[in-house]
Amino acid sequence: SAPLLGVAAVLGLVSGPLNRATGFDVDPGGAYANLYGERMAQASGALGWHDRGARYLAALLDKRPGDVALRERIASLHWLLRDDAAEALRVIETAPPDVAHSTPLVVARATLLATANDPQVADGAAAAAITRDLMAAFPGDGSVLELHAAALARAGRFDAAIEALDAALATLPPAGDPASGPGEEALRADWTAVRALYTRGAPKIRSPRP
Repeated sequence: SAPLLGVAAVLGLVSGPLNRATGFDVDPGGAYANLYGERMAQASGALGWHDRGARYLAALLDKRPGDVALRERIASLHWLLRDDAAEALRVIETAPPDVAHSTPLVVARATLLATANDPQVADGAAAAAITRDLMAAFPGDGSVLELHAAALARAGRFDAAIEALDAALATLPPAGDPASGPGEEALRADWTAVRALYTRGAPKIRSPRP
């Protein structure tokens, strides 16, 4: 509930000085500082204080620049909760060289370029170049094919997008097949709805959460 979350936030705010006073922040591995940052980011997010949460997570990323999962988390926060696709892309594109080409960050960058609601960020042609490489690395992967379709659609190539999306749909078990569980059926429904967009000449655009 909101009151409990408020208490959690207050406890988080108080814990920093207490940690310093008791010596808990004297920590060679930074474990206590990391825990404090994580706790405050979570409390801020639960209360809808996404700007504050982003600052706590950015401080953690300064200490752990090679943490791919944390970088993805921050990019998603900026894009889907703060409506700042440009900052999300910056977070992804400033990853250190040793992780910049990791599959999660490559997919995240392609997804932003293909489906961002900010036209200054969206670049279907660049996204399609990335997804072509992903298709070579993961042949026959339905999610990669669907992302490639989104990139083609954002580039205005709707016929090619429909062809790629049909290939993605073909990777799913047939409807009613025992192998087709709730996850596969959800994908089928989502991709079928997206296909209808492409037939109307409209790209797939992800908007921030209300």
